[in-house]
Amino acid sequence: MRQELYQRGILKEQDIGFKLEWGSEQAVLGLLDLIANREGIGDLLAEGTMRAGEKISGASYYAMHVKGLEIPMADPRGRWSTWTFGNLTNIRGGDHLRNRNPVENLRFNSEPNQYKYEKFGLGEDVFNKLDIPRNLKNEIFEGDNVNIPKMSKWAEDLISVFNSVGICIRPPVLQTIGPKYIAQLFSALTGIDTSETEVMLAGERTWNMQKLFNLRCGEKPQQSVYPARFYHEPLPGGPSAGRKLDYDKVQEVLQEYYQARGWTKDGVPAAEKLKELNLG
Repeated sequence: MRQELYQRGILKEQDIGFKLEWGSEQAVLGLLDLIANREGIGDLLAEGTMRAGEKISGASYYAMHVKGLEIPMADPRGRWSTWTFGNLTNIRGGDHLRNRNPVENLRFNSEPNQYKYEKFGLGEDVFNKLDIPRNLKNEIFEGDNVNIPKMSKWAEDLISVFNSVGICIRPPVLQTIGPKYIAQLFSALTGIDTSETEVMLAGERTWNMQKLFNLRCGEKPQQSVYPARFYHEPLPGGPSAGRKLDYDKVQEVLQEYYQARGWTKDGVPAAEKLKELNLG
């Protein structure tokens, strides 16, 4: 954001102390030094993109964050998927490490309903080996399509378990290790008989507790949104050139995700869900 603000004339050389040109290694290192030592404009930039965008006149539109956390490298206009949708549902905001489709397949990009589904395309063997209950698997996979809101709910709960027991969350690992395996490992290590259902319930309880914490700290439904420019500015080049996000369609998928989670239309865990998770 800082270099873009400089290029657009919103930040000037006198604001920074030196020229901030694209590709200048010295400029980047100089800016990092200011931020690390909270000197000059670095004192503001150290507060993060969201706060800097709020305090620098004309900068908020160029602040690339979700819920105050800078978004990762994947542009949702280029490929909409469980991974990119996860930036909106993530309890940390623009974090790419809390929601990954176990059968993520980056070779496929074209989808008739690009907001609700992403392509599977990995074959029957992979499908059959996935450690997901059969009834839920049939809901998540619709032919060769992966239902993004339903996969998001599953993946977030599973990754919550992975983070709790200390397992890498890259998609190939998520394909290989699931709740059955984790339940066996946990039972062998602790001597406490644990089922795969209990494992996933623990993951779901963890995710809901984190959401409740966010809500208590003031999170609002309207914060589950991508930066405005993704909805207004089309991609300038590449195979997805001209594409921009459709705000209404994104919100429709978000509502389906809330429904899958047993939350209200405002993204708040419903009383019935809290009772089910013993969080009442």
